[in-house]
Amino acid sequence: MAEYRPYLMRLSSRSLVEPNFIRLILTGDEVRFPQPCLDRRIKLLFIGEHPNPALTDPKVGDGWYQLWLDDPARPEMRTYTVRRVIENGIVIDVACHDGDGPGHRFATSAPLGSQVLVIGLDATAPGAEQTGIDFRPGDAKRLLILGDDAAAPAVCSILEQLPTHAAKVEAVVEVPQLARKIEAGPDGHWTDSRGNRINIRWQERLGERGDCLAEAIEDHLHRFPLPRCQQDSPEEGPDDLLWDTPASPPQEFYSWIAGESTMVRRLRRILVNDHGVDRRHIAFMGYWRHGSAGM
Repeated sequence: MAEYRPYLMRLSSRSLVEPNFIRLILTGDEVRFPQPCLDRRIKLLFIGEHPNPALTDPKVGDGWYQLWLDDPARPEMRTYTVRRVIENGIVIDVACHDGDGPGHRFATSAPLGSQVLVIGLDATAPGAEQTGIDFRPGDAKRLLILGDDAAAPAVCSILEQLPTHAAKVEAVVEVPQLARKIEAGPDGHWTDSRGNRINIRWQERLGERGDCLAEAIEDHLHRFPLPRCQQDSPEEGPDDLLWDTPASPPQEFYSWIAGESTMVRRLRRILVNDHGVDRRHIAFMGYWRHGSAGM
């Protein structure tokens, strides 16, 4: 498996894409991120202007983590999805929740030119193209993609780079405040890199977190029912790591769900317990947990 390495980068641009999202462009020297991005994640370390030189050395490779642990200053760290790779840089969209976390502070108020350490893959390393990606639909022709605002950048990246065999794709993103549709036409459709139109819906959260996405599941399976799968459905504990990617690639249906952990657990149960969807055809990722600081 390809190893991760640090990239010393600077904040080159900041723009408001939608009331809940700030787009940052980070640039640096010899940036070699692999593509496609899909839902590939990186880590940002908010190092300030006087970081530990050993931590920023690109030759340290995976050793960055132990250096970070041993650093008395230990800069704060958060995880994000690469929205897009550009020449000598990357684009990330930051979902701005209420609060005062390091990612929010950097996204909203860091001066242009501020340093940040990005932990990511090197495209020249063997296996880098497949490392760190959880969106693995196999040969599935039907895709149901669901996420909250934290997962929206990954959803958008996935929709831009769909496999050619995906004939029917529905995506629903639940956001706290609905303004204009992010990078979608006025009819709510998205055009991918092949010119295909995809049905993406941005839904405002009016009730409990995940209500819109639960309704989307019911609506989708009412219109396109699936045969029930006989399977055990073990209950996860509240502290279990909620993260699973199917080992065997599905052939017909595939669902990708990401966002707040409790919400993701609820949506998975609706698919598996209520509708008998084969859990081996569902990728689910708890990106964050309400009330807990992320990393």
